[in-house]
Amino acid sequence: MSNTLPEPTHDVTDEPEMRALWPQALVDMLDVIAASLARELGDQEQARRLAALAIRELAHYFGGRMTYLPRGDRLERALRDKAIWDAHDGRRTSVLELAARYRLTEQQIYAILREQRALHVRRVQPGLFEEEQ
Repeated sequence: MSNTLPEPTHDVTDEPEMRALWPQALVDMLDVIAASLARELGDQEQARRLAALAIRELAHYFGGRMTYLPRGDRLERALRDKAIWDAHDGRRTSVLELAARYRLTEQQIYAILREQRALHVRRVQPGLFEEEQ
């Protein structure tokens, strides 16, 4: 049994009757994703198709759940911190370079690396006891 959804036979995301049946938040998410993809790809039709696919997958996975989405600043900070972790090669000069690139102090970079290291360890080494997880 496959977890993938069947490909729609046509794009229903622009049909007013269908959009009227969807919760407004879902319509808004579809429009935001489509606009973002259109800017990136330069192809409105492909952007709408990919946005509809993304929304279908999100609805399939998160449907019926109360889901928290962090605000832009918090999300951007988390993505930045992960990028810093991925770019760090363990050398002190790397910390200086990262501080300059992200316009942060060395202390801030070290704090981010400590936090990311702890997250990495939790992912690859789950705790022995339930309260550690």
